[in-house]
Amino acid sequence: MSTRPVRSAGGREDDEASCEPEGQFTDGDLRRSRGAGPEGGEAELGYLLLPEAWGCGYAAEACAAALDWFAPVLPGEPVVLCTQTANSRSMRLAEKLGFTEVERFEEWGAEQWLGVWAPET
Repeated sequence: MSTRPVRSAGGREDDEASCEPEGQFTDGDLRRSRGAGPEGGEAELGYLLLPEAWGCGYAAEACAAALDWFAPVLPGEPVVLCTQTANSRSMRLAEKLGFTEVERFEEWGAEQWLGVWAPET
């Protein structure tokens, strides 16, 4: 598996991400990235599901598990999530997971939403 610079959901370039074999991808991602949030260097939660898996609760379950894992590994560290405001399912998921809005901005020709989640201490 190789690595390459990539752009996060908010369009900021990350340090690197794994490149899966052609035709394959992972459906979730939690990594520390350069420039993921307003201050840079935050952990960013991302997910990608095939349309046939939408609405089945897989993203909620996987993201909740990732956040549960993250909290004791890096106590007190925030996690950011960026999505388009037009993506109502992702907006509802962010709210359900406990993300709070940091800012809205225009990028990639659409309004983006940046939220932050902080583990309970």
